[in-house]
Formats: sequence, C-alpha cells, structure tokens
Amino acid sequence: ETEEQEQQQESEEKQQQQQEEEGVEAEVEEAWLRQDEEEEVEEKEEEEEEEADDEVQMYMEILSRDPGDVDALKCALFAKMRRAEWGGALGFARRLREAEPGEVEWRFMEALLHELKGDLAEAERLFNEVLAEKPLLVRALHVSCNLQPALVLFSPLNSVFCSC
Repeated sequence: ETEEQEQQQESEEKQQQQQEEEGVEAEVEEAWLRQDEEEEVEEKEEEEEEEADDEVQMYMEILSRDPGDVDALKCALFAKMRRAEWGGALGFARRLREAEPGEVEWRFMEALLHELKGDLAEAERLFNEVLAEKPLLVRALHVSCNLQPALVLFSPLNSVFCSC
C-alpha cells in the first residue's frame, strides 16, 4: 500500500512539475509575443518620426531659399504641432506673425502654443493683445476667460460669452 501511495505521489508530483513547466513555457512565449508587439510599435513610431523629420526638413530647405514662404512656414508649424513639439511650433508661429503682421490668426496661434507649453502669463498677454484689437473675437475671449484671472477690462463681455 505504501509503495502504491509513493508511486501515486511521485506521479502527482511529476504531473504538477510538468504543469508548472508548461505554465512557465506559456509565460515565456507570452513575454516574447509582447516584446515583439512592443518592438513593432517602436519601429512604427520611429518610422513616423523619421517621416515627420523628413517633412520638416523639406520645409526647412524651402525656407532656407525663401525665409518668408508663408506656405512652407504653415506646413512646418503644423508638422511640429502634430508631434506636440510646442517650442518648435512656436518658432514657426512667430515667423508667420512677422511675415503676416496683420493676420490675427498667427497671434492667436502663438498664444495657444504658449498655453500648451505652460507659459500662461505670456499666453494671457497675447490673448489680451488679440482682444484689444478685436474685442468680440469669441475664441480669444473664451480662452482668455479660462486663463484665470479673468479679464477685468472685458468682464461684462465675459459673462455673455463664457461662464468664468
């Protein structure tokens, strides 16, 4: 009887050991699959970065020949924004503002980029500048309203256009 019990116990131990080995093998295989997936994602991100770098480089070449090319400046600005490179985008927004000083959109864009960078004081200053020129520009009023403190100068308008 004890011999049978020992054999049964050995058999159970072998079976348990085999199950543990299979579990470890499955975990290893799963880890390899995850690693492969992560590598594929990294490769795709690198390819997208290279494409974006190529795109910006192409516009930089155009701008080296014609620094005031508004279309190239816009494209470079938006390429930087797609990659959330707020500092680089800000440089192009400033150049657009210089190239088209009468265009309110570039001052507004510059203010938004300062906000995205976390420079709220400069963003508010630029939004106020836009509002001083066009007090009923709802987009600037709304964004400025969300940048506390609210505009004192336009506080009656703030209550009309947004809930400060």
